Amino acid sequence: MALGIGLAMLATGCAADQSEQRPAADRSDERVDERRAERAERRGANDGWRLTPGERRFAPGDGRLTPGESWWEAPVVPTFDRQARQRLKLEVARSRAAGSRAGVFAKIGDSNSDYPANLYGLGCRPVRFAPRYRDLAPTLRRYRSTRLGSLRTFPGCRPANSFSRDSAAAVAGVWTRWLLTPVADLPLTEVIEVSPECGRRQTPLGCELNLLRPRYALIMIGSNDVVLGRPLGPFLATQLARVISRVRAHGTVPVLSTLPPLGEYIPGNDQIEEVNALIVHVARRLRVPLINVWRAMQGPRMINEGLGLDDVHLGAYQGDTSPEILRHSAVLTKEAIRNGANRRNLLWLQVLRRLDRVAGSGRP
Repeated sequence: MALGIGLAMLATGCAADQSEQRPAADRSDERVDERRAERAERRGANDGWRLTPGERRFAPGDGRLTPGESWWEAPVVPTFDRQARQRLKLEVARSRAAGSRAGVFAKIGDSNSDYPANLYGLGCRPVRFAPRYRDLAPTLRRYRSTRLGSLRTFPGCRPANSFSRDSAAAVAGVWTRWLLTPVADLPLTEVIEVSPECGRRQTPLGCELNLLRPRYALIMIGSNDVVLGRPLGPFLATQLARVISRVRAHGTVPVLSTLPPLGEYIPGNDQIEEVNALIVHVARRLRVPLINVWRAMQGPRMINEGLGLDDVHLGAYQGDTSPEILRHSAVLTKEAIRNGANRRNLLWLQVLRRLDRVAGSGRP
C-alpha cells in the first residue's frame, strides 16, 4: 500500500482543488513580465546563450559525456575551473544588476521539492550539525535571515524565507512543461495545486521568480515526466533548456540537479538513468552548475538509496510520517544524513556556500 500511495503522490499530487485557489484578479504587469521573458528566451536570455539546433535535437545515447566520462561520475557538489568561475561571477553580477536579492533562492520542481522533509525545516526549526558540518552555519544564517515578508510558507513553518517558502513552482505531481504553461491553460485538476499568489496569465515558474527575485534557482524536475510516460529525449531536453533560459531571463542564476532513483517496482525506474544523462548533458552544454543528487544517494551508508518507504520520495530521519518531520529533517548529523531528504538538505547548504564563495557574493 505504501508503494501505491507514494506513486500516487508523485504522479498526481495531493493538494486542494485548484479551482478554489485561483486568484480573483490578475496582476496588471504579469503579461508584460511573461512576454519580456519570452523575448529574452528567444534572444538567448541575459547572457548571450542561445538554444542551438543541437540542443533541440539532443538524444541521450549511452550516457557518455566525453570519452572516458559518464554522467554518474559528475561531482555531487558543483566544481568550478577558472573559466567556470569567471562565468559564474559574470552571471551573478548580471543577476545583481537585474535586481535579484542576495540571500534568496527559489525551489523549482515536483514532490521531491514539495514534500515536507525537503528544505522547509532548515528555515523554521533548530538545525543540528555534525561537527564536520558546523562551518555551514553562516550560510544557513544568511539565507534563513533574509525574509520574504508575507509570502506563503509550508504550514506551521514561519517566518518566510527561502527554505520555508511554499514555492509556486515546486508542486507535487507536476512535470517539466507544466512549469512553463500559463495558469489559465493548465489542466483543471483537484489534486495539483496552483498557488493563489499567481495570476492566470503567469506561468508557475514566472510567478515564483517574480515574487521572490531570487539570486539562485534550484531546479530538480523530471521524475513525473518518467512516471507519467511523458516524452523524454529531445522533447524533455528542450523543455529543460527552456526552463533554464526562462530563469536566466528573469535575472536569476539556474542550478540544475540530477534526479534521485526510483524504487525497483516503480514504473519508469529503468529510465531515470537515461533522464539523468540528459540532465547532465544539458547542464554541461548550457553551462549551468550541476548538483548530482543521484550520486549522493549511492553512498554505501545511505538507507535504501535515499528513498523512503514508498520508494518514490526521499526518506526522512525518524520516518516519513513523523509528526515532527520538519524538526527531524533539520538534523544533519552523521546518522541522520543516511536518509535521502536529510542528505539533500545538507547538500543544498554545501552548494549555496560553494556558489557564494566562487561568486564572491557571500560572507561564508
